Amino acid sequence: MKKALFLMLLVLGLAGQGHAYNVYYGNLHAHCSYSDGIGTPQEAFVYARDSAMVDIQALTDHTHMLSAAEYSNLRAYASMYTQDGMFVAIAGQEHGSLSTSRTGAFGHMNFYEATSLIPQYDNGGDDYRYNLAGTYWWLVNHTDGINGEPLYGAFNHPYYAGGTGADAQFHHFAYSVNGDSAMSLTEIRNGKRGESYESEYFEVLAKGWHVGVSANQDNHEGMWGDQPNPNSGDDIYLTGVLADTLTKEAVLQALKDRRTFAMEVNPKTDRMGLLYQCDGHWVGEVFESAADTIHFDVTLWAQNDFISVELIRNGIQIDYASPGSNYCEWHPEDEPLFGESYYLIRAQQTDGDYLWSSPIWIISTSGNWDAISEVNEDDTYGEPLLLGQQVTVKGIITVATGTFSTTDNDVFVQDATGGVNVVKTGTQSPSLSVGDSVTVSGIVDHYFGLTRIGSPAITVEATGLDEPEPAFITTGGVAADGEMYEGLLVRVEGAEITGGTWPAQGQDGSVTVDDGSGACTMFIDRDTDIDGSDEPSAQIDIVGVVTQYDPSFPYHSGYRLVPRSTGDISSQAGIDVVSDGPGLIGRVLPNPSRGHLRIFFGKNAGGPKQVTFYDVTGRKVGSVSAAPGTAVLDWEAADARGRDLPSGIYFAEVTAGGLSERTKVVLVR
Repeated sequence: MKKALFLMLLVLGLAGQGHAYNVYYGNLHAHCSYSDGIGTPQEAFVYARDSAMVDIQALTDHTHMLSAAEYSNLRAYASMYTQDGMFVAIAGQEHGSLSTSRTGAFGHMNFYEATSLIPQYDNGGDDYRYNLAGTYWWLVNHTDGINGEPLYGAFNHPYYAGGTGADAQFHHFAYSVNGDSAMSLTEIRNGKRGESYESEYFEVLAKGWHVGVSANQDNHEGMWGDQPNPNSGDDIYLTGVLADTLTKEAVLQALKDRRTFAMEVNPKTDRMGLLYQCDGHWVGEVFESAADTIHFDVTLWAQNDFISVELIRNGIQIDYASPGSNYCEWHPEDEPLFGESYYLIRAQQTDGDYLWSSPIWIISTSGNWDAISEVNEDDTYGEPLLLGQQVTVKGIITVATGTFSTTDNDVFVQDATGGVNVVKTGTQSPSLSVGDSVTVSGIVDHYFGLTRIGSPAITVEATGLDEPEPAFITTGGVAADGEMYEGLLVRVEGAEITGGTWPAQGQDGSVTVDDGSGACTMFIDRDTDIDGSDEPSAQIDIVGVVTQYDPSFPYHSGYRLVPRSTGDISSQAGIDVVSDGPGLIGRVLPNPSRGHLRIFFGKNAGGPKQVTFYDVTGRKVGSVSAAPGTAVLDWEAADARGRDLPSGIYFAEVTAGGLSERTKVVLVR
């Protein structure tokens, strides 16, 4: 009986942890014949309840295809088929556009039980289908018809090419305070597509969003609740919801509060369960703690065994268990970083199926640690505000012992707030590797403007962790906003060497690099393996840390990008556009491309621009708009429906100011 597993939670709970929730299983993204699916709402709800045997089924037909009467009927059917304690039917809307040609198209999102349709094309400044900021505003200023609470949304199938240009992928997840209030969930798996959106989910969280996780089927052809995905081994995607009771009121509140987890189910009887807390706070919560050590309580169960359970902090695994059984209770601990961090659970079964939890966010005020961002803060003269003071930081090594010095322990460490140089002179002990978790206590000083921690005591807490994901910036950003990135591991793409001299072996050297946004200095340290190597002749991607060398007071300049090894510099194949045209296209790279393509605009493409892509027959296969001032456009080589284009020769045409220019693009899949 399907309720047996849920009811056992009333017995399990989490002993000594206060309130115990039940776990219910839902499919929060599906369609019927009201938009581009099949079947009636009645058929969908009956199938989900009686055949798929899920507890929660939402119908989220496309808003621009729904009439007011249809949406009213959908709400009525959702009310009719909801039976407290047995089944919850939810009326939702899928809103937005995936168009790659319509300016403003930002992707798709769901929201639930609104009292009316969101306006689409009223042309009075609230054309919400192509207005992401307006959509956020509309959500927080309208309430649901069940709890009377402000509406909240869920980012759907958040792939990179979902939308147009800078508007795509929800403005590439650009953080918005209003948006953070409006959004509660992100799909990590979608039953209409084969991709995993785990990397996108970590990107959303890294940019500061407080959103939970879901996995849904996006049904268009029936099988509401148990639709297998043939693109991913016939896995069925479901969202686990932790709620007091199986009522619409409780379920909507649980989704708003991010009390969710996402799972891959295969076979259909092997649904996973999760209870997850930190110091009595449930999954989805944001709380402040002054504790030096925080404690987690994790309970997992399923039909098949679990081979791994991970505790992930800010995208990095910090603890790990190997249960080897289908039931697991785990109680890891952590010493939190200063400031806000998120912690989530990822588990995998022996058959390869994954479970992901929503995070718990902890704002740590522990007196044991100082935030690296505070250590890096300068006064008006470019000197550290904490100059000469003792500090203690905790983070991950991004530049290892021996990289920038053969005599000193000259390393960089990074936490959730920033990065900083740590220098212990006259010794290379302890020997530190990239990915080591360390605690550093020392005195704040600076070297020609570069803030550092000197005379440090360094304790290695863990080894073998992943380094932080490099922050993507431009070369112009290094030069203009270097202080913002000082000490951080960063990445620039599509740069070329425009000046300076590549150093001979055993020599320091500097070259200028430019990705089209403005030049910056790339410093090559003679203690790396870069000096004496072959100078790149094509466009390059560069990973490195941002440092500062300003020999004159006040210390407001001299920011530079410093790679750690030849492995941090990767060449791209690209073409410079040579033509007698109007100078709308500067260069294209990589070319040939495996899918991700960058077009650098020329000096005469300053206003609004339209980039249209054609195949060799002249058939239009895509179009992207670029706003005035845009220097670089990214294209994912997908058609208007988001499908990857096949290998072949294509042409990109840039139109601006009544002029146009074409160049050839080669795709190699």
